[in-house]
Amino acid sequence: MKLSSILLFSATVVSIASCSIKEDRSGCPCVLTIDASDIRADEISIICSNTSRLSKTVLIPIETGPILKINVPRGRVNVATYTGNEFSKEQNDTLVIPYGKEADCIYANACQINTEAETAYTRIALNKQFARISLEFANLPEDWSVLNTKLTVSGKTNGLSLNDLSPSEGEFNCDIAPDNKGIFSFKVPRQKGNDLYCRIKNEGQTSVPIALGEILESVGFDWTKENLDDISLKLEFPSSVISVSITGWDDINADIVL
Repeated sequence: MKLSSILLFSATVVSIASCSIKEDRSGCPCVLTIDASDIRADEISIICSNTSRLSKTVLIPIETGPILKINVPRGRVNVATYTGNEFSKEQNDTLVIPYGKEADCIYANACQINTEAETAYTRIALNKQFARISLEFANLPEDWSVLNTKLTVSGKTNGLSLNDLSPSEGEFNCDIAPDNKGIFSFKVPRQKGNDLYCRIKNEGQTSVPIALGEILESVGFDWTKENLDDISLKLEFPSSVISVSITGWDDINADIVL
């Protein structure tokens, strides 16, 4: 992908004025070069902020190259970059998933740049900020049709900080229908704790909560990894034995008795 044209640029305060060569340049802005050569996406969002200013730039691909130059304040500037947003909303310095929606396919990066000099440079690479969970139930009650069931997923993490990509606290809840093979597949954001749960529902009947967070913690799933893994679970219903496999691990499978 090639990027260079600014589709949108806005600031919460008056933009920084440029300086001429003859002036004292100590108060001039720093020209920050953001190199997006490693990004493969149709569109990316870039946010540059410090204590007093917030600027947002959305780029679209064109043919002249993946380089963006913007004026930023002298000192230190936080640069957050992300793509894959569909439903999430920016709220101050947080990207929040709306209640009732699963996580978006967010790939993101956040770093702090020293902008004391007249110029600065950063090359950005985006990392996977969501985990896709596939959940299959075996031995459902005979009067249950898996295609008529729904899965409710809930948790206490509903997004990420655009300052450092850490999980943000908030109510996460979404209803998931199975695919034509009876498998429930859904996306969750990077977690802060082990309080991720789900319940299976069928025509008014609801199962006890399934502690997904505790299950993943017990097999050593790493929520701090730069690029999160995907997860497959198979539940022998209504017993409490769960088979777990994690994509990207060396074919690791584990049976857990709750």
